[in-house]
Amino acid sequence: MYAASPAPRNRARHLADSPELARHWRSGSSAAGTFLVRLWAATGGTGKALRDLVDGAALAVRAGRATDSPATCHGLAGNAEFLLDAAARTGDASHRAAAEPLVEHLAAQAVLRDGRLLVPDENRGTVLAEYATGLAGGLSPLLRLRADGSRAWLPEGGPAHP
Repeated sequence: MYAASPAPRNRARHLADSPELARHWRSGSSAAGTFLVRLWAATGGTGKALRDLVDGAALAVRAGRATDSPATCHGLAGNAEFLLDAAARTGDASHRAAAEPLVEHLAAQAVLRDGRLLVPDENRGTVLAEYATGLAGGLSPLLRLRADGSRAWLPEGGPAHP
């Protein structure tokens, strides 16, 4: 017998009850937008329809709350990462500009640990050194805004699989 699934059994009801989840990296506009950015890149980046979908996903993410958790998985870091991806692929500086306040709000949630300001986990109570819900994921968009570069863990410049 398996333990209860961490994913909701009725996904449509879950998102209807929590519309704020519909814009995040794991399951919302940010996730769809990330896929669309990569699809657009893989197909040559010339399709207006895909560009329009990327821009639409970016608008949905921009409508999110600045009080979201700092997490990559379902928070500010993942949304900022998508907006930075969209800016890099489309050349639209407004996507990068929209990522900046998300990263500022992410940084504003820092907690003091042993004399250092650190990005907390998704619950804002502890500091975890993991990517999806912890410090590593929160630092990624901060580094990208400062030094440019591509998103961690995603292949660049070619197909994902040989």
